[in-house]
Amino acid sequence: MNGVDPRVVMTSLAWGAAVAAALALLWPGPRRLSVRLRPYTQVHRARLGTGLAETALLEAVREQRSAVEEVFGPLVRRGAAFVSSLVDVGGRATVELRLRQAGMADMTVEQYRLRQLGHTVAFASCGVALGVLLGRSPGVTLVLGALMVFPGATRLRSSLVRVIEDNRRQMRTELYTVCQQLALHARVSDGGPIEAVRQTVRRSNGPVSEELREALAHIRRGQSPVEAYAHLARVTPEPGAARLYRALAVSFRGGDPAPAFLALANTIRAERREDLARLAAKRRTAMVLPLVVVMGPIMLLFVGAAIPSLMFRFQ
Repeated sequence: MNGVDPRVVMTSLAWGAAVAAALALLWPGPRRLSVRLRPYTQVHRARLGTGLAETALLEAVREQRSAVEEVFGPLVRRGAAFVSSLVDVGGRATVELRLRQAGMADMTVEQYRLRQLGHTVAFASCGVALGVLLGRSPGVTLVLGALMVFPGATRLRSSLVRVIEDNRRQMRTELYTVCQQLALHARVSDGGPIEAVRQTVRRSNGPVSEELREALAHIRRGQSPVEAYAHLARVTPEPGAARLYRALAVSFRGGDPAPAFLALANTIRAERREDLARLAAKRRTAMVLPLVVVMGPIMLLFVGAAIPSLMFRFQ
């Protein structure tokens, strides 16, 4: 009786893991409405004295889980936490801040880690499947799978970094206009800095305006303006926006905030001009470099071709 080919077994396992990871990423499954509404209703239940005990909440969550999740859930979450500890430096707080700066605050850290683990397994499975399809030995196949682990583990983090960089670029473009509008409304309105911010966000759209709307929402819920804008200064990805939020926090202590907003606008415009000058210099260098690489060797060949004839003529 012939034995089982190990390459067939490895191919089956790799494709099964890849399909399972793809299905988990594309169709994560719906969340129950009660689970989504519980964070919003629990505070009011506690105020009315009808809140559920913590043990009851845990039991309700456990009842909603399937048997498969109960068995394999802790193992999968531990593996996801291990992969995140190797890739994401800084721990849970850094991941939460990165998700917030990328505009994905609705995604929890656990969901991010599970998706990161799914990408890792999918990439590793594709590497193993590629090695098997090419007919390589089991050792080479495992090496290909191991080489694909790092791109899979860092793919989600790299996408977050790109989104954060795009947000920073948009914020730098928007900051000058927002500072000018804040200075204008601070001079002509009688409602103080809050009214100036409200008038500004009413007529503007962008990442900075969204963060200012978030601060206004916190202020309406009872948070002090100084704390709201200080919190924005800590979590925003753009240093220029952090300076603006600190200036807003200082403006609530008294005085005319318009000169500070105008000075910040001029500083931001100067920094923006320097950034554009550096970008133009990089693009000019990128345009000249192919000409040097292509034409340089050709010119050296033309010059070098005449050297032997000149040397022998003088001899």
